[in-house]
Amino acid sequence: MSIRCYFCGADTEQRAVTVDERWDSRLVVIEGVPAEVCPQCGEVYYGPEAVRRLDELQRSQDADGRTIEIPVFTFARKGAAETVDIASSSVLTPRS
Repeated sequence: MSIRCYFCGADTEQRAVTVDERWDSRLVVIEGVPAEVCPQCGEVYYGPEAVRRLDELQRSQDADGRTIEIPVFTFARKGAAETVDIASSSVLTPRS
């Protein structure tokens, strides 16, 4: 059952997606989550059963026994005192 995307109006497609979430101090990856995905803008919609199962997984904290290594990056350039203004997508440099 496809739905119309709220953001761009395209018809969504059923897909199994991978969800990356932060739960407390943990980063978890959930594979094979059923969802409706907009092929035009990429917006993802989860049905009530998928949301219930994601909630169960969060509460249970039972993983499949697999772990992956994830690199961590810092957004700011080394030595640069820059911040990004997300609203205007411009880089702001504080005045000295």
